[in-house]
Parts: sequence; structure tokens; C-alpha cells
Amino acid sequence: MTFQYFFTYKDQLPNNIGVGTFTPLHLSILTVFFILIYLGIRYFKNKEANLRHRFLLITAFLIPALELIRILWVISLGIEELIPSALLPFQLCGLMSVFVPWAVITRKPILLELVYVGGIAGAGMALLTPDCTMYPLLNIQFIQSMLIHGLIFFAGWYLILVEKYRPSIKNLPKLIGVMTILALFVTPFNLMLQHQQANYFFLMSGLEGTILETLNANNSQLIYLVYFTLLVISFLILLYLPWTIKLKTRKA
Repeated sequence: MTFQYFFTYKDQLPNNIGVGTFTPLHLSILTVFFILIYLGIRYFKNKEANLRHRFLLITAFLIPALELIRILWVISLGIEELIPSALLPFQLCGLMSVFVPWAVITRKPILLELVYVGGIAGAGMALLTPDCTMYPLLNIQFIQSMLIHGLIFFAGWYLILVEKYRPSIKNLPKLIGVMTILALFVTPFNLMLQHQQANYFFLMSGLEGTILETLNANNSQLIYLVYFTLLVISFLILLYLPWTIKLKTRKA
């Protein structure tokens, strides 16, 4: 394990040196992440409000810092074919680098719930089935991708378990509206950059090694998008169901 390929782009890597998905190394990394998240939440859970908020601010601004590192790395590669598709921060984690700090500063419910959903569901799925496992452990893209998704995932749980934020089912239509707007926003860029295989929000095709690949297999683009939309809505219902049940229990 060396730093030989630390700044190397995936197309220039030798075969079979990547971390892989659900390999012992990948699972070990996830285990370390989950332990650190658990310890962090447990430590800050009973701390005073000012300390909790300062730590959340630091976490929130580390996310855009990591996204900036990725952008600078892409520029430094000097591979014209990668620009602009790999440069634009239009994947969910890239957009969350804006939304997480914005939510923490303004405390607007719709933004907080976007962090909750994007963190636990979006970043959680990205940790389980990352799109960077063709890289070795000691590569800037692998480290950056795992860290940024880990922090977004942590932020989603931190809001619920430490800050005691409680999502409201009343905000779900607004949240779906925001996510729809974001999907519509990235769609023209997906179409314009098809020659560079742009796939923001995975609207063009399913990510290899995930349930999205299964939905994409042997289906047209339209059918894939219908299944993808239904999957997202199902995840949203699952994320809001516990809070709805808890609210009804309290009223009873």
C-alpha cells in the first residue's frame, strides 16, 4: 500500500487495485466510520447548546471544503475530456456541500429536512455502494468521496439525535418539490454532457453495483426513471414514517 496512485485518475489506474464494494477493506472502513459516528453523537449529545452548534458548523463547512478539494484535483489533472462533467458539483453530495451549511446557519425546516433525507438515505447509500471503489485506498478521490459522504451522513443523524430536530410530514410535499426542482435543474446538464457520460443524480442510468443498476437493466430510460422515482418516494415514506407514528402516539 503506497501513495504511488494518490493523484491518479481512474482511467490511468492498473486493474484490480481498487478497494471494491463489500470487500473486507470496504466493510472495515464502514465499521470505523460507524464507530466514529456513534462516538461523536454520544459525546456531543449532552453537551451545551453552543458547543454542539459550533461542532455542527465545523462539520457543515468541512463538506464544501472537501468538494473544493475534489474540484481542484480534477483541474490539476489537466484532462480536458473531464471538464466540465467531472468539474460541476451537481451530484447530490456536491449540492449538499451548499445545502448543509445553509441549513445549519438558517435553521429553515425544509433545508434541515433535506439534510436529514440527503444525509441518511442519500449519503448512507453512497457509503454502502460507493462509486469510487475502483480507486485504491490511498487515492485522493477515494478518501475525498468517503469522507464527504461520511460527513453528510453524520450531519443527518446529528440533527436528529443531538440537535433533537424532528421532521414533519407536513414538509414532505415541499421536500419532494425541492428534489424535483433539483432534478430538473441538473437534467439539461446531463443532456448537454452526454458525450462525457454525465449522470447527475443518476437520472441517465443506474449506478453499477447498486439497486439502481437492477432497475436500469433491460428497461427503457422512461421506465427506469419511473422506477427510480417510486424508489425515492418509498425511501421518503420510510424516513418520515417513524415521526408520523410517534406524533400519532403522543396525540393518543
